[in-house]
Amino acid sequence: MQSTRDRQSWFVKYGILALLITMLITLVSCVGSNKTTVENRDSRGAKILATAQATIAGTSLAPAISGNISLEETTAGLGMRGTFENVPAGMHGFHIHEGESCAEEGKAAGGHFNPRGVVHGHLPSTGFENAHAGDLGNLQGSAKATTEWALEISGLTLTPGEFSVANRPFIVHADPDDLSQPTGNAGARIACGMITLQ
Repeated sequence: MQSTRDRQSWFVKYGILALLITMLITLVSCVGSNKTTVENRDSRGAKILATAQATIAGTSLAPAISGNISLEETTAGLGMRGTFENVPAGMHGFHIHEGESCAEEGKAAGGHFNPRGVVHGHLPSTGFENAHAGDLGNLQGSAKATTEWALEISGLTLTPGEFSVANRPFIVHADPDDLSQPTGNAGARIACGMITLQ
């Protein structure tokens, strides 16, 4: 027959084991919860609200152009970061357009995204009252190197709203955007890519 001391020892051993298992489960649960929180914030701690990608392809005027743009909407604004190949050397007007397609050599992209019907300008420096919501300025191309581009604009979004750019196209133009009216005199459309939510 088991002694009282043996039974007490058994209860102590298994009681401690049960406590350790409970603590381990709680710890794993907390780590999983913290991981989710970290994954939903950017490197500055701003909450990530939505993400998107745009694959850039050249039109028949510049078929060698390719690229990819990652978009991330946070509580701080819309961050956009792109890498391009074979963009001709020089400055090229770079805009978000209002259409929903890159068909017809980019013509289906329509005009610049301009929900407020304001004048053409440079959105990063003059804001929504003095520029189309799609007026991103110029992309600096180099025929012999990869072109890197990055921009963050507070007010542009991927989530629904007046300035949402989801399902709209980026357009790279043949010439520089000289900020003249009505659309910057940037010339033909040499590349296009749709902003697709992830």
